[in-house]
Amino acid sequence: MLEFYDDTNVRGFVVASRLLFESWMGLAVGDRTVRLTNWPSTWRNRVIGELRVQVSRLEGDAHEAIEVVKALHPSSLIGTVSILSSFSNNILRSGVEARMGLRGIATSADMLLPSHRDMIAKAFESSVFDRYGLAEVSGYVAQECDTHQGLHVNEGLVIAEVVKDGQLCGPGETGRLILTNLHNYVMPFIRYDTGDIATVGDECSCGRSFAVLARIEGRSPGWVITKSIPIAWTSFLVQLQSMNFAKIEQFQFVQKKVGELTLLIAPRSALVNSEITQLTRHMNSIRSLVTVKVEIVDSIEPAASGKHILFKPLNVSNDSREGEIPSENSPSENP
Repeated sequence: MLEFYDDTNVRGFVVASRLLFESWMGLAVGDRTVRLTNWPSTWRNRVIGELRVQVSRLEGDAHEAIEVVKALHPSSLIGTVSILSSFSNNILRSGVEARMGLRGIATSADMLLPSHRDMIAKAFESSVFDRYGLAEVSGYVAQECDTHQGLHVNEGLVIAEVVKDGQLCGPGETGRLILTNLHNYVMPFIRYDTGDIATVGDECSCGRSFAVLARIEGRSPGWVITKSIPIAWTSFLVQLQSMNFAKIEQFQFVQKKVGELTLLIAPRSALVNSEITQLTRHMNSIRSLVTVKVEIVDSIEPAASGKHILFKPLNVSNDSREGEIPSENSPSENP
């Protein structure tokens, strides 16, 4: 696990960054945010006055869970995509009225898919704002504004570069996200390779001058190992997203053997055999070098940080290239 230190002078910039992002959601200083989480409170949460609700209090009766949140009179909610989508699914299936006059909901940690956004927005009747953060560079890196045309980079906190083959990417081009922290002099991260993939966006119609990232795909670099050439695992992700399979709540790609890929599916509601067959056939039409198996599971456990890992690669350190799945690193929780 990576250990790093923050300059105490950074804290003012972190708080200002949080307030900046919340202003893009229509929030004012003093408006109350409730975070749905299993993590304990930190200094930044206490300074800002954020309240926390443990996920365990949301997993039972949907009506009781909503009352717990409503009692705190929030102006906004924040949580990982996994937590918010699971809670939203429970609300929608139970037919509970969850409207509470929210000005916005911020999602973090996991990749926000269109199906997640639609479900969360429908459950709470509120706009959803995708947020990207990284603890190594003090947190609040980028977030959508109310036009939802991409994520504005917080250029008062970080310099963001999208790089491919050693060259900066232009609008519409995709590459590795490189960040530089502007204020942490104790342990500066300069041109830090986040391991995340991003696509450069165009100017936003909102008029803000901040650079725009059209999307951030999370820790997407990774390869499916075959007997001949490696294949980017995102090839399978793109095809799964194109199906817009409404019954999928969570998913994860896992490679255990060379040339084979397992797609774990935790459905919102039971899948019939014809749906599983359709999904399997579609996933196997992508690359002939890879056989995809679909496996239905009750749930998919997040990493220690709370993030939902979308791809677990094959450990190819041994001669047979058929090893155990490597243990997960613990990526930093997004703010």
